[in-house]
Amino acid sequence: MTGEELRDLRLALGLTQVQMGGLLGVHRNTIRRYEVGERRITAHFALFVVESARRLAEEREKQERQRRARSRP
Repeated sequence: MTGEELRDLRLALGLTQVQMGGLLGVHRNTIRRYEVGERRITAHFALFVVESARRLAEEREKQERQRRARSRP
């Protein structure tokens, strides 16, 4: 995973660097350093990012289904 891919994923999820850092348990500056290429993203961290993003997307889908179910007559 490149820094650009990390940024694209973060933006696709609608997260700020602060929010992404919170999701991953790292400081915003760490996210920034990854995104601009100042810090290399390890394979282990990349897998953690992908898994965390998947879980967040699933949770958002679940919440959306629940919201739609509540709004049905």
